[in-house]
Amino acid sequence: MLRIFLTAVFAFYQFSSFCQTSSDSLKLVKDEYNLGFEKIIPSTKSSVGWNTGTTKSGYKVEIDSTQKHTGKYSLLIENIAQDVESNYAMSSLIIPAKFDGREVEIRFYLKLEHITGHVDFPFRIDDENNDKLQFTNLLAKRIYGTQDWKQYSLKLPLQKEATTINLFPLLYGPGKMWIDDVQVLIDGVDISQAKIKTDYNPNPPQPINYGSNVSASGKVKVKDADLYYETYGKGEPLLLLHGNSQSISVFKKQIKAFSKNIKLLQ
Repeated sequence: MLRIFLTAVFAFYQFSSFCQTSSDSLKLVKDEYNLGFEKIIPSTKSSVGWNTGTTKSGYKVEIDSTQKHTGKYSLLIENIAQDVESNYAMSSLIIPAKFDGREVEIRFYLKLEHITGHVDFPFRIDDENNDKLQFTNLLAKRIYGTQDWKQYSLKLPLQKEATTINLFPLLYGPGKMWIDDVQVLIDGVDISQAKIKTDYNPNPPQPINYGSNVSASGKVKVKDADLYYETYGKGEPLLLLHGNSQSISVFKKQIKAFSKNIKLLQ
């Protein structure tokens, strides 16, 4: 009878351990973009997908196991130098905007200790040229001081032209800031379950480096000056002249649209 009881207890323990391990594995698989900071790089304090390290301005950005909202780890941004009132440090994560929807919401938990400046969480959506389509942050709330874990939320419209969703947790001045349990939702649905665009290309072409595109460039000598130019498209020519201190890159949207029918020189 005792043997049967011990066998049953052992079986239950093994099953419970398996369920816990399976549950943890499922969480990691679901968290494709490491929004919970549980995917770490072995033998380091780095988190997969997030920028970490020690900055020249006197901050460290790393994984921390001593403070966390859930799980084993959070992301810590801490001032480790003196007299850095005007400096800041941040981490970043880039998520492809491959989701079909009208609105992106991010939710995240912050914990603060002795923040004399303020914390922020800039949230930006860019197009294929890395130009800003939408932007918001926490500056209006002016968050500082010491506080336990608290959830915040930011929302932005999701345009069809969007290619990346950019997250930038940021600390200004002295103190410690922890970030954990970041969630990204598309029209209220977690991105792990959000609908993917039917025309999404996981390997999009690299943006053209207008102003430094050797394959489209040339030079013409005008008196004592060598003038650099680039050409795009075919057909009737159109000359584009940018202002002083600008570059050809200011015309990148016009180039993309007009070069389908005419030849552009700039």
